[in-house]
Amino acid sequence: MGKDKRNITETRNTSKKEKKFSSSYSDEQKEELRNIIADFNSGSETAKKAAIERIVDKVSGFIGEMIRRRLPSFVASGHYHDIYDECIVTVISLIGGYDPDQGTLTTYYTYPLIHTLSEYANSMTNHTTAYYSKIMNQIRSAKAYFESQSITPSVTDI
Repeated sequence: MGKDKRNITETRNTSKKEKKFSSSYSDEQKEELRNIIADFNSGSETAKKAAIERIVDKVSGFIGEMIRRRLPSFVASGHYHDIYDECIVTVISLIGGYDPDQGTLTTYYTYPLIHTLSEYANSMTNHTTAYYSKIMNQIRSAKAYFESQSITPSVTDI
């Protein structure tokens, strides 16, 4: 019975590994992406524009999903297109550094896009950058703490 249990575990582990590797690109897809990056870096304006369009086509669904998942209240209030445009600027600015042999487009763009989404949200809610927004949130938190303790804080306390 213990042997059967181990075989089931090994089968599950194998299927997880297969899923992990199935998310990478095939050789043909990698070659296509290499060509797109080469076109982008070629110096030809028409090739560069075509490369931008091809990359944007490949990541547009991913961008839309990230926006809907991470900023649903902004989507509901009509900011989707503005956020999408900000994300496209991020994608375009990073195209030249992408290497298909290092990972997928979604892996490459995930953290820069999260940063872009966070900056957009901060600029809309706090009217500032992420750095100052964090400080403002810490100050609000400190004020709330002192109020809960019925203490009148001084500037140095905060």
